[in-house]
Amino acid sequence: MEIKGKISFLFLSFMLFMFSCQSGGRELMTKNEFDAVQTGTSVKVLVKEHGRPYEIRNVNPTRKDYIYIERFQAPHGMREDRHYIFEIVDGKVKDKYFYQEGKDTIDYMLEN
Repeated sequence: MEIKGKISFLFLSFMLFMFSCQSGGRELMTKNEFDAVQTGTSVKVLVKEHGRPYEIRNVNPTRKDYIYIERFQAPHGMREDRHYIFEIVDGKVKDKYFYQEGKDTIDYMLEN
């Protein structure tokens, strides 16, 4: 396969992967949506308004973390992921925080 064909194949594979990451389950969240969730919000309301989380972690017997994500392409060519974490205690949001990480797009393509 020539170089141009390999690059086209990698690009198409990457685009297919990125579209598959935009899940129909609605576990993607935006910063504005994250900011709108108040402490004390019930899990039922959280899931109703924002969909099922990307991941639920059992931190300890009394706490679960509901994790939502946001994926986007930053202007500098990096793929950015934001992870929104809601600490759930007694069925309600006790606390929330987020962190962000970036990855060079070509490095990401080569890893996957």
